[in-house]
Amino acid sequence: MPNYKIFKSESGAPDLLMRQISTDQEVDLDSLKKMTIQELSARQRELSETLDLIKRLSAITNAEYDAIRLSVLPEKMDEEDITNITIAGVGRVTVQSDIYFSIPAGSRDEAYEWLRKNGHGDLIQETVNSSSGKAWAKELLKKGTLPPEELFKVTPFSRAQITKEK
Repeated sequence: MPNYKIFKSESGAPDLLMRQISTDQEVDLDSLKKMTIQELSARQRELSETLDLIKRLSAITNAEYDAIRLSVLPEKMDEEDITNITIAGVGRVTVQSDIYFSIPAGSRDEAYEWLRKNGHGDLIQETVNSSSGKAWAKELLKKGTLPPEELFKVTPFSRAQITKEK
């Protein structure tokens, strides 16, 4: 598995360095095509483990980021009676009021009706769930057909999948 380390760049921002990977590097398909099935499978497994690590790092980073921005820093600023502050190397820090909004799944119909009755029906937008649409398109493909290409983007593809050894 690749080694990772976090360091401060010249700008002071943290960067995640990964072995043989840079942001402007493109996939070298010619090199990949020269690899054996065993080498490709091992590389896929390595990349899968890398992606798992990135997901875990992302979850940990997001948890700390949210703890700071949604709780600790606003509370600290409130305790010190500071509404905004400019910090060298960081910028201006302010506390903003915000809200989360959602409609619980079991209340959707009643909520939509309430919005319509109270003059807010324009907030309602009809959507197609992408997972449901994918399942529907797979069923059509099994039957040898696809939905109209001018209305839907459906791209069948094959993917190699590795099942971990137990």
